[in-house]
Amino acid sequence: MKVVNHSDMMKEYVKAVTKNINKNIVPDKIDLIISGGAFNGSYGYGIATVIKTLENENKLKVQRISGTSVGALLGASYFSNMLNESENVFSKLRKDIRECGKLNSLYEIIKTAVNKRFETDKDIEILNDRLFINYTCMKTFGEVVVSKYNSKDHFVEVLFKSCYIPLLVDGNFSHDDCVDGIVPYLFKDSNYPILHINLLHLPIIAKTFLTRNEKNPHYRTLLGVSDVSSFFIEGKSDMCSWLKDWSYKQFIIEKIKYLFCLSILIFSYYLSKIEIPDQIKKSKLCYIISSNSNSMYKDLLYACSGKE
Repeated sequence: MKVVNHSDMMKEYVKAVTKNINKNIVPDKIDLIISGGAFNGSYGYGIATVIKTLENENKLKVQRISGTSVGALLGASYFSNMLNESENVFSKLRKDIRECGKLNSLYEIIKTAVNKRFETDKDIEILNDRLFINYTCMKTFGEVVVSKYNSKDHFVEVLFKSCYIPLLVDGNFSHDDCVDGIVPYLFKDSNYPILHINLLHLPIIAKTFLTRNEKNPHYRTLLGVSDVSSFFIEGKSDMCSWLKDWSYKQFIIEKIKYLFCLSILIFSYYLSKIEIPDQIKKSKLCYIISSNSNSMYKDLLYACSGKE
């Protein structure tokens, strides 16, 4: 019995789709901005695969990518020619959520991928000033944008900080006092059209962690392929937009979204620093509240990720 290679099937499908996208309807060079979105990264994978195929067909060229969280991972995968690893990552992280309620293997996935693609620290320099990754520093409550990487270890750390969702990754609130970047850094000095990919728009925001009834990411990936194809051919898209076409309202919404999430992070950060007296910690009431809260949290994540 012949084994179906989903990766090859996807490549052939995307090649067929890009035949409909003529060179004269896309810019020669573009910059990309990719938002976060956890498991919605599978939509982003579909979009990035189409763009990568167009680049391989010499129809356009991506100059720079700015990404946060899963958007940073997609940007790194794009420039490292490792986009086809998406399905394996989806499966591993979904299994983590189901079995232990945390993204336990995230750091190892990032480190393994970086070591697989880059043999030496020198090799990582190809990403300098091309890949812009941001994260939030909880010491200053400010955004940190990194575009130069001096070693593989440094690159792994930057990616991990950008993807670090408080409590969900390893049970801690932060990694080296840093967490998820919330929203991606918006280029302000681009000489090229900037394509913004929003993986958190309203129709799919609920699917950020909801993977119930999904055995693999193919459904989301195909929707991503369809969305970006419609964008280039018809100018219609739920996830893609040219930054130059944004209204003041869209920029304000992006800033409000950032400030709202940052406020929650700051409140939670200070809450996590409160020292609870041992007498209360060891009380029966505290134990009951803690154990039941933990159980409800795991049940919720299990319900979102569904059964195998």
